[in-house]
Amino acid sequence: MSAHRPPIAHWLIATRPQFLTAMALPVLLGTAFAWHDGHPFAPLPFVMAITAGILLHAAANVVNDIIDHQRGADPLNTNPLTPFAGGSRSIQTGRLTVAQMRQLALMLLGIATALGIGLILLAGWPLLWIGIIGLLIGLGYSAGPWPLNYHGLGEPAVAITFGLLTVAGSYFTQAQGFTPQAWLLGLPVGLLVAAILLVNEFPDAPSDAEAGKQTWVVLFGPKKARAALGALLLLPFVILIGGTLAGMWPAMTLIALLALPLAFQGWHRTPAIANTNQARLPGIKAVIASHALFTLLLTLGLIAQGIVNG
Repeated sequence: MSAHRPPIAHWLIATRPQFLTAMALPVLLGTAFAWHDGHPFAPLPFVMAITAGILLHAAANVVNDIIDHQRGADPLNTNPLTPFAGGSRSIQTGRLTVAQMRQLALMLLGIATALGIGLILLAGWPLLWIGIIGLLIGLGYSAGPWPLNYHGLGEPAVAITFGLLTVAGSYFTQAQGFTPQAWLLGLPVGLLVAAILLVNEFPDAPSDAEAGKQTWVVLFGPKKARAALGALLLLPFVILIGGTLAGMWPAMTLIALLALPLAFQGWHRTPAIANTNQARLPGIKAVIASHALFTLLLTLGLIAQGIVNG
């Protein structure tokens, strides 16, 4: 195989597909909420929204790898917990060059932008602001003169992008309008995505600190970061209960409480200090699974309530 034409698998690995559900599932949730609220399901906007979201997420992952390589965070990480922490390692292993990674990022961004423009034309111009804010946060997460994840703002950035903006934006593509309930429903989902980011920062902390990457684990230290992880994993369930009792969401969404034991396992199996990075795998996997289960159960609860309501 020519070095100038890497296998498709190499391009796919560079996007870190194991994390792309963090964008796809909130789109599904926002779509289900719109249907629950009485808006007919529109297949084309849904397909365009979920495809654009996944491509933007993939592009952000590729850009993050490029920046972490250039700033030294990934090269300094000599014991990465692949495929979870430490990036895709596409550049470090020689699967792709930096130039090829840039080409991939531009291609993904180009297709996602085209789909986004189409969605705006279909659903309405207010969606433009969701797209602009999401794009700015997504690119500013690791790129630009003041990258957010190098200054302790990575967790809030992903909570906003993968939670509030994605759920409310996908709701809008179906309903051509916003509701406070849709914005708030994105908050617990976003907090769980922030928990995924945080739990993956533990194994990377030594190399991140050496490269000047100020993640929460680096800023606060492992013990306080573990406490923050517990808060990020618990708050979504508190918000869900409070919002349901306040009448913002139907009672059947409480089925998502079934994800609480998995979230607790994610926190319990994430030690502040670990002898090996491999010891962190159970906690990382449980946190990722808790986000997926929580979001899927919320979606199913909304669908089930919509069916009951007729």
